[in-house]
Formats: sequence, structure tokens, C-alpha cells
Amino acid sequence: MHQLTILILISLLAVVTARECWWTNGCQPKTWKERGCFPTNEWETVRSESCGDAGDKYYCCRKEGGGSGGSKENPSPDSGYVERGDCSYYGEPGEIPPGFVLPSGDVFDPNARTAAHKTLPFGTRVRVKNLRNGKEITVKINDRGPFYPGRILDLTKNSFEQVEDTSKGTFPCEISTV
Repeated sequence: MHQLTILILISLLAVVTARECWWTNGCQPKTWKERGCFPTNEWETVRSESCGDAGDKYYCCRKEGGGSGGSKENPSPDSGYVERGDCSYYGEPGEIPPGFVLPSGDVFDPNARTAAHKTLPFGTRVRVKNLRNGKEITVKINDRGPFYPGRILDLTKNSFEQVEDTSKGTFPCEISTV
């Protein structure tokens, strides 16, 4: 019985020290793909670094390929792609650490005119139209997300402020490649 208790304690210690941490702006645990949270074969680990004091790991994922299909799952930047849904924003002070490198390789800048999209290739420019007030902005895709049902684009806070009051949190939008 004593040996069983020691074995259980060692197993629990191993689980606690092997936990993963991640950022929701594109870095996700490798197992998310296995859980079906992303389309199969579209994500790969591009970086694994220690974070936290227990040697935790975080994994940054990026979209593979150039998006030549032109479909919703793998759109081409020159395909006249149009999508409607909700836009949100991210990058509040303290949410993303200074110097954080996005899956595209860019350093996150809350003042840049950039956005996160689930599938559009990095570097794709999209026109974002607020369907509530008609305001528009053009942004560059350099991150992955958003990972909330119904949301199609996560704008930087500065970009969001150009077309909507941040107190609203989201707005109905139409995005199109330019």
C-alpha cells in the first residue's frame, strides 16, 4: 500500500510539472489539433519554449500552405474572398507580453493595422466593413484567431477603434480580400 501511495504521488508530480500554457492569439497546445479544434493538417508547431517556473511549454501554430484553393477552408488572397460574421479586438495592455512574436513571425503591435483570421494566408490584406455604421479599414493578416463561435476576425485594438467603439466589444462585419 505504501508503494502505491508513493507511485501515485510521483505520477501527480509528473502531471503538474508537464502542464502546458499558451496564448489565445494563435499559440495553442499541440493536442488541440487532435481534439478537432482546427481543420486537420493545417497547423504545425513552429516554436516550443519554456514559460512559467515549472518548465511549462507553449506552442505557436501557423497555417501551412499558401491558400491556393480559394475555398472558405483554404482561401486564396486573390480569389475575391468575402466573409460575414462578427469582428472583435485583442491586445489590451497586459494581455500580450511586449515583444511577443506572432505565428506569422511579426512582433505584436497593438497600434498596427493588423488582424487575426483562422485561415487566410499571412500578409493577406482585407477590407473590413462595419455593417452597423458603414465604416471601413484595411488591415493585414498576421495572426490566427479568433477562436469564438461566430467571430471571423480579431482586430488590433487600434484598428477596432477606427471603425467601432471598443465598449461594444464586437460588431457585425464583412471582410473581403483586396
